Amino acid sequence: MLIADKLLEVTAGQAIFRAVQIDKAWQYYLGNHQSQVKGSDTVLNYCKILVDKVINALFGEDLQIEVKNVNAQSQEEEQSEKEQAFLDEVFVKSRKANLFLKLGQNGALSGHAFLKIVNEQPSPRLVVLDSQNVSVITDPLDIDKVLAYVVQFPFKDSKGMRVYREITERFNDASWLITTQTSDDHWNKRWETTEEIVWPYPFAPIVDCQNIPLAGSYYGLPDLSESIIDLSDSINFIASNISKIIKFHAHPKTIGKGVNAKELLVDPDKAILLSNPNAELYNLEMQSDLSSSLNFLNLLRSALHEISDVPEVAVGKLENVGSLSGVALRILYQPLIDLTNAKQATYGDMLADACKRLLRVGGFDRDYRIEIHWPEILPSDIVTQIEQSIMLNNLGVSKDTLLTRLGFDPDIEKGKREQEVDNIGQGLLGLGQEQVS
Repeated sequence: MLIADKLLEVTAGQAIFRAVQIDKAWQYYLGNHQSQVKGSDTVLNYCKILVDKVINALFGEDLQIEVKNVNAQSQEEEQSEKEQAFLDEVFVKSRKANLFLKLGQNGALSGHAFLKIVNEQPSPRLVVLDSQNVSVITDPLDIDKVLAYVVQFPFKDSKGMRVYREITERFNDASWLITTQTSDDHWNKRWETTEEIVWPYPFAPIVDCQNIPLAGSYYGLPDLSESIIDLSDSINFIASNISKIIKFHAHPKTIGKGVNAKELLVDPDKAILLSNPNAELYNLEMQSDLSSSLNFLNLLRSALHEISDVPEVAVGKLENVGSLSGVALRILYQPLIDLTNAKQATYGDMLADACKRLLRVGGFDRDYRIEIHWPEILPSDIVTQIEQSIMLNNLGVSKDTLLTRLGFDPDIEKGKREQEVDNIGQGLLGLGQEQVS
């Protein structure tokens, strides 16, 4: 191990503060909110709705990753079929859709996302690291230059509760050193090294990115920020108070003045007779319909959508919207579009970097360009998309690009077309032979 123990202790202290913040975000995402009104808590878990919508905008549909040969002399040479098949196999093995959703969750709740390359045979795979357990040590003069990744978490085995630590640090310009340690010391002062492995590549097996860019910090911003959590608490406080008012006043209380209790019969089939002419009998009811409280609740909900960059229409609120043109819909979705574009820049670089590293680990040494085809953010009409695709094809856009944009795999569609042609040819040949005979 090359990193000094003192630096690791400082990093561990900073990691504890981050882990507490991340754990709070996870608790709110899972619906475990802070109590607001004892005995009448009403939890409106907008945190999960907003985070899921942001993740869905980024990774919701099956995004396509394409490998191109940078030094190709022709379009045919640019297609890297072996490399593409290798990457496809890796993502199938890594359960691509589930992998990206987990990656989006970790990034949205922690502010930073981590992927690790696990070098297995016959092909490697990608796993998402829990951001609570990962710390990064950077160069003091270059915040973007990583010196080491530290993965640390508690676990239980036959010896009781212990702490696992894996340090991935720069060994030299061509390799990294991975040191695995465990500790049963309560203060984590004594570590036992169980394994040291040299990663024989100039890049680390861990690739990461900021969730939302944040200047001056290695870690990015989460989607579920502290301000959104505070606003969620305020919404739950108002909702809980409304619930408590309804709890005590939903059933009117009957009040009687100058009434003998023995004379008061309230059975449904009995008449109420009051012998005292000055007696009064009436119900104590609410004098308002809680409209001011409900308006304030709606105001807080609108503010939550504005702060989170997730418009209300994106979560299904269609009141007073009517029929929308493409431009009007884009204006309504603009905050979410801007947020998703920012995240595509960070996650896109990470995925491209991860793919290049995977290709290198798989034995492909050429220079590659990774193209990521992100899913559409706006709700779309397939008929409109087809009409637009025909227009774009007339302008010179390739059919492969248009098929990818529509959610189809060009290679699979090409194979199906060739199979259809073969089937038609065989059918015609068989028909001709029957006529001849």
